[in-house]
Amino acid sequence: MTIENTIARRTKGYDLYMNHNVKQSGNFYLVPSASSRAKVYKVDTANGRCTCSDFNIRKIKCKHLYAVEFSLENAATPLPVPAEIAAHKTRSPKRTTYAQPNWSAYHKSQVFEKAQFRFLLHQLCQNIETPPQETGRPRCTFADLLFAMTYKVYSCFSSRRFMTDLRDAEKFLTKVPHYNTVINAFGFAEMTSCLQYLIEMSSLPLAGIEADFAIDSTGISSNRFVQWNTAKHKDPKLQNLRHWVKLHLCTGTLTNTVTAVEITDRFGGDSTEFIPLVRKTAQNFAIREMSADAAYSSGANYQAVVDHGGMPYIAMKANTNPTHGHASQVYKNMYHFYSLNQEKFVSHYGKRGNVETTFSMIKAKFGSAVRSKTEVSQINEVLCKVLAHNICVLITSIHELGLKPKFWNEM
Repeated sequence: MTIENTIARRTKGYDLYMNHNVKQSGNFYLVPSASSRAKVYKVDTANGRCTCSDFNIRKIKCKHLYAVEFSLENAATPLPVPAEIAAHKTRSPKRTTYAQPNWSAYHKSQVFEKAQFRFLLHQLCQNIETPPQETGRPRCTFADLLFAMTYKVYSCFSSRRFMTDLRDAEKFLTKVPHYNTVINAFGFAEMTSCLQYLIEMSSLPLAGIEADFAIDSTGISSNRFVQWNTAKHKDPKLQNLRHWVKLHLCTGTLTNTVTAVEITDRFGGDSTEFIPLVRKTAQNFAIREMSADAAYSSGANYQAVVDHGGMPYIAMKANTNPTHGHASQVYKNMYHFYSLNQEKFVSHYGKRGNVETTFSMIKAKFGSAVRSKTEVSQINEVLCKVLAHNICVLITSIHELGLKPKFWNEM
């Protein structure tokens, strides 16, 4: 760690000390987060430890530890600004520059996105077969229903207002379904596996580009609240809490395409979904790196990435004990690599931030909540959001990278 980085952390710690209230709680100190007043980090000055991610990943003194030091030094009288911090504040830092995007390709991808979205979605749905029907009135094909469901989520309209867009896309359908038919289709359990399959197929054109991946989860809220009876007798804190579903996905760090997805309820664990996501991704992609935060740190998860030819850049937990009797050899090797090659590890682990970008792209464009009310329909609606995102990523890649996607051999 360079002297410049140390001074920068001291400067941020001094700002925390000046602008936030550092409180003592037993043998620990509570330091509020600089970005969120609701979040508090616990600092152990006796052992020089902090619960923030900066300390847990890099194992160096963070700004929260410096904030506590300034607070202790200022026991009675105001603390003057240290000389190196004053110099750091007055010195204009070097501005970080980034490569400019291809604006011509970006403009084209946005201008023609809707037309290309319908065309690519139609191509994707063509190979989906409709289960045989023995009785009842003839129903819409699954290809038409999947097209209508995903296009509705893409439009962000209610079912009735969406009908104008659906009629405009009549050439892509064998029959324009009624809006109630589209609503009911979200509740079909058979649609879940179809949508997961289409998500994987929509990522295939980028198989030759993506080699580094990241895994994480996020919550998608609904318009339903926890039942009053449940909140009253089990946990009063749940009284005003909305139901939500949990989206687990693996995304490429270059184009942000989603290569595998799993949906669980709001209490679904993160680590248990890691291996299924890795396996699904490895079926279509050559894995070079796989990044994830400390919630996924386990010997089985490290081994799963290694077994598929990749390097696991998964952050270690603060209480990691490599000498534990049940620790695998891969787990021990990764712990030593993590401890002895901090800068190299962090440079690769930083790609994990791209999965947060993917979540932001999905929620910003298609909404952070679902309209559906039943469990199955909520799952299918979330999967439609991911499928719509993948098609939009593919459209951008068509203009920026010159891709010519072809989903089925016979097309």
